[in-house]
Amino acid sequence: MLHFYWGWMHFVGHIEPGKDMWAEKTLDLEEVDAHFKIGFTKELALIDKPFAGKPLVQIDFYAEMPWILDAEEEPEY
Repeated sequence: MLHFYWGWMHFVGHIEPGKDMWAEKTLDLEEVDAHFKIGFTKELALIDKPFAGKPLVQIDFYAEMPWILDAEEEPEY
């Protein structure tokens, strides 16, 4: 069974020419393979104060991965 993970973070920098994942106001991530997608945007969310006024980029990823720990899996909701 695969588990779905989503994450995002900010970094200081610029997007070079290329696709912004929110360019059309709908999420459009690049598929790396059947279980991993990634995207970059200048549309930022939840910025911490130390980043205020800096050129920022947000990176988002979606991943599906198998459970490999010896611990019991959490129930699905």
